[in-house]
Amino acid sequence: MTSKQKAKQLFDKYCHAIRTEEDDDGFFTNTIHAKRCAIISANEVIESHQFIEFGIKPNIYKYWREVKKEIEKL
Repeated sequence: MTSKQKAKQLFDKYCHAIRTEEDDDGFFTNTIHAKRCAIISANEVIESHQFIEFGIKPNIYKYWREVKKEIEKL
């Protein structure tokens, strides 16, 4: 999965999870909050990988930094 796809997937999951008021068109989601939650998730993965030295591919850290950038673009 590309970093752009992963960013969209995280964002969509949070949009669905924090949907609130129902109107005629369906549920209202505060996209600002969904975006913030997705960024927090990406930050958690980034921070957890900074402390792991063995057995982790260096590309994982780079991948999640790219995911975070893609979320910020949404």
